[in-house]
Amino acid sequence: MNKDIMKKAGFEKEVKMAENNICPTCAKSVDLLNGFRDELSWKEFKISGMCQACQDKIFGNKMKAFISFDKLTKLNIEIMAITLRKKLQRSCCITVASWSHAEGLDATVFSLHVIPGFNSEKCTIYDFNSWDELVDNYKRLMKKENLK
Repeated sequence: MNKDIMKKAGFEKEVKMAENNICPTCAKSVDLLNGFRDELSWKEFKISGMCQACQDKIFGNKMKAFISFDKLTKLNIEIMAITLRKKLQRSCCITVASWSHAEGLDATVFSLHVIPGFNSEKCTIYDFNSWDELVDNYKRLMKKENLK
């Protein structure tokens, strides 16, 4: 969304709503983690601020996109990082590492890095062994609870 152009066109209120994850079309809160069916819908949200339901009303819901776990994971990780940055007022980085060991033990590790700022403080790193564990702890962070 080009905020300056939108504001000059008289959409200051709608820009503010979108910045606060409120759909400017229906005025409902937008579920950033589970609210979009595919990457195209997420991109449209970043442009217009519209929730999935409003996008479907405006653009139609004829083509439901198939989304692979890889794309869904990438999309959700981007959403999580953006949301945590806004909530914690800190830079956040979420990474996924896949390990394949010579002994045949394969593992995927999800890491969440919370960067306190440009001071001498160290980055806090949390590692999780599953997607569900990352999501559970993300929800705890959003409630400002301690991580497991």
